[in-house]
Amino acid sequence: MLINSTLSLNVTLNFSTFLNIEETIVNAKLYELSHPSFVTVDRQQQNDIAFLSLMYPRRLGMSKTLTKQDNSKILSTVPPENTFYFCTAEGVYTKISAISLEDFADKLDGIDDSSILFHYPRGDFQAWIRDTVGDRELADKMCFIQQGISGEQLRQELLKMVKTRISELKAPKQEIFPSSICNKDGLCLS
Repeated sequence: MLINSTLSLNVTLNFSTFLNIEETIVNAKLYELSHPSFVTVDRQQQNDIAFLSLMYPRRLGMSKTLTKQDNSKILSTVPPENTFYFCTAEGVYTKISAISLEDFADKLDGIDDSSILFHYPRGDFQAWIRDTVGDRELADKMCFIQQGISGEQLRQELLKMVKTRISELKAPKQEIFPSSICNKDGLCLS
């Protein structure tokens, strides 16, 4: 399958038709390309994945808006069996763990660089945030951090993303079109 020609955005074909036909394959390939444990993603592929996720959020299983319930779930404490355990190597536990996204940010701020350099390339942080915490958007963003940076730089990038996301999730949502200026048919005046 010529997924690279599709992802390089050189395609002037009707991409939505392609997505309708091969949606499952595209979803799998996008996940594979954006998940560091599968493949090294170059800058052009990162840009392509970001573009596709913005242009086709529903097709790619992503959502641009979360409900208040989704936000509180993402910010909640996970069950003890789903705790994130920081390690510095396979089987070498640091005795530091995280039980929520906020706890993860706190622990990430003080954890040894070797733990960050162990977990990030394997996709451990991204997998826990996506699968356990339930924040696909943050997990996807984490895959786009520049490769080859120091452990401290990586920590700062991750912390900035996680703390920004926590702030977004805690912020009250404002209606783009308040119902007071919309009619019964949903048409809104600006």
